[in-house]
Amino acid sequence: MADIVILEIIEQKSCYYNCQNGLLKGNRLLVPQMTIKDGNTVLYQVRFNGERAH
Repeated sequence: MADIVILEIIEQKSCYYNCQNGLLKGNRLLVPQMTIKDGNTVLYQVRFNGERAH
């Protein structure tokens, strides 16, 4: 049985720090919309319907 995650890519400037406090800049966020583990849905965003929110 496969574990699956569905992600939404959002274009947005953001900053992250690595484990050595180094600054990393990005322009996209990966936002989980649904996660299925061992055949069970363990995360489901209420607004997730396959379309991007406006």
